[in-house]
Amino acid sequence: MQRILIVEDDEIKSQHIQSVFNIFPTLSIEIENCIFKAKEKLVKNYYDLMILDMNLPFEEGGYSQEFAGYMLLQEIQGVQHLKKPGDIIILTSYDELIKKYEGDIAKGLFVAIKYDVYSTEWREKITNRIKYLMSAADDASDIGESGYDFHCAIITAVDIEFTEVKKIINNPQQLRVKGDPTFYTVGTTDLSNSKKIVVGKQHQMGMTAASVLAMKLIQNFKPKYLIMVGIAAGVKGTSDFGDIILASEIWEFSSGKIIAEGSKNNNIFLPEPKYLTVSAEIKEILNKDFSEELEAIEQNWEGEYKGNKLKAILGPIACGPIVIQNENILRDYIMPFNRKLKGIDMESYGVLYASENGYLPKPKVLVCKSVCDYGDADKNDTYQSYAAYTSTQFVKTLLSHHLD
Repeated sequence: MQRILIVEDDEIKSQHIQSVFNIFPTLSIEIENCIFKAKEKLVKNYYDLMILDMNLPFEEGGYSQEFAGYMLLQEIQGVQHLKKPGDIIILTSYDELIKKYEGDIAKGLFVAIKYDVYSTEWREKITNRIKYLMSAADDASDIGESGYDFHCAIITAVDIEFTEVKKIINNPQQLRVKGDPTFYTVGTTDLSNSKKIVVGKQHQMGMTAASVLAMKLIQNFKPKYLIMVGIAAGVKGTSDFGDIILASEIWEFSSGKIIAEGSKNNNIFLPEPKYLTVSAEIKEILNKDFSEELEAIEQNWEGEYKGNKLKAILGPIACGPIVIQNENILRDYIMPFNRKLKGIDMESYGVLYASENGYLPKPKVLVCKSVCDYGDADKNDTYQSYAAYTSTQFVKTLLSHHLD
């Protein structure tokens, strides 16, 4: 609970109301003295509590009308363009107004309190109400594992990944979140409809887009698992096309500085990689023997490419903002920082970073990306469909049998 709006035209009464909040220094108090100004505030802002007089002028400097506050109350409940306060307290000096509108006040589950300058009872009632609302807000933000709303959220970076992921969702439906331009796809991961899943596709490739989308998925849907699925570059000699790279740790290889060296001012890049590690719990799951599931995935592929025996490979992934199509870059600037490198992509670090630094409850993060090229001069789109298929089907296996 943070923001309070007081709508009161009597200056002395307004000061008395403000004095109630002296013991709540963390709350932000805003005051308006007419209906028009109050509505301007409510169009733009959400308030945790509004304290409303009934006898108010419609415009600043106008005459007070005993029904003005009631009309604002009705409008708040009946229109969409005004943001509805979390709670409303009607505070009036007139018993007759409370009696006149008590039915409508009670119908809206609001509180009506009689203001009396010579009494402290109204102060105590407002104070008790605020303490309760603050306590409820604290409970709402104290989220443990029981606070998860969705079993899984999946992030895809490009269309070919998103198309494959939609195939593993039961009863997919498009969903918009108010104030969010992203279109999400929601459904379930099993026929019993007990495990809810949401999928988001980035507007563009890269870590920034991945991190923003991950933060929105965490905030809007509170998933227990956050999974990045799709395609990536592999390392020659460690993987074949279609093999699934399961991230154990991820580092951002573009961090560092550029210096000039020698009389010719040759520019040299000095990397300073930033590392993030997948949780021990997820590593234990990914260390399991998936040989039977992998064989089934390989056999069910209906496309032309049939590679070597499909593998799931647990290991480090390097992440950076550029598409690599040069073996020298991989050899000189990436491989020296981890000789066990298994894959390279452009998004995964942003997803893990968003989870580490985002909203509670924090999801458990998995990055499952399949090899479609090796970041060299031969890089092309030939194996992208197969890689998108194997990574997505592996995620389906995880959700069905290994991620409770």
